[in-house]
Amino acid sequence: MRRSIILGAAVAVLAGAAAAYAASAGFNGYAAKATFSPKAAGSKSKPVASGWHELWSASGTNGHETAPLTKIVTKIYGVRWDGKDFPVCTAAMINNASNAHGWNKVCPKGSQVGGGPVNSMFVPATTPGGPGTPCNPYETVYNAGQGKRTIFFEETPYAPGPQYTCAGGTVTTGAAPAYTETYKVKGGYEVLTTTLPPSVSTSAGGIPGIYASLVKLNVTFPKVTRKVKGKKVSYQWSVGCKAGKRPYSFTFTAQNYQGQSPSTQTTTVAGKAKC
Repeated sequence: MRRSIILGAAVAVLAGAAAAYAASAGFNGYAAKATFSPKAAGSKSKPVASGWHELWSASGTNGHETAPLTKIVTKIYGVRWDGKDFPVCTAAMINNASNAHGWNKVCPKGSQVGGGPVNSMFVPATTPGGPGTPCNPYETVYNAGQGKRTIFFEETPYAPGPQYTCAGGTVTTGAAPAYTETYKVKGGYEVLTTTLPPSVSTSAGGIPGIYASLVKLNVTFPKVTRKVKGKKVSYQWSVGCKAGKRPYSFTFTAQNYQGQSPSTQTTTVAGKAKC
């Protein structure tokens, strides 16, 4: 979001790195990597509690700002996410709370599973060369139940620091409502699908005609555990690797600026982390 997306200072930098880069074959170019901690592979019979960190950067071509992302598909081999055993905070809970009730302050303790900063620019849809207006909110990720997660972007004073502001403070928390992304296991991979709503892509901050141009995303999902009926459970389990490596990929789909060709672009960035 995943994903363009308003997400940024990692909660923690996890050990081990495997970088993956995509050449700019279209109007956007991307670099992306994922790291996992601990690196242990684990198995289905003996899973290992773990966390992970994702780091993306994006750039445009031909003097253009990055065009907005509309969909991201993340695939990670050998991990399983357990949403059924953790407190839930849905997009509806946050949006219904609104500013009157503190937005995501309604989320129960233990429902947050990740977070970090995003650096982006707000750019007019008809002016791909910019200049853009900086928008640097903080993304918080919540468990929304098995197979679902909630994404919500915060600006100061809701965000964890004063550096998280958007458009000089004119775009505030809630301008981009919370939304839901989904995941499922397929072929040994945990597959996360993030369809970005207009408020974080083609009508950034709810402003018609303004595109969200991703610069950098830096989100950490720390190891989150709890006890259920006396048994330790983890939000993320590592259940296997391939020949000492954990394959992963990010598939980015973007919409071009108005009047530009081609109209869309889909790029996959793949890598392997040690395990």
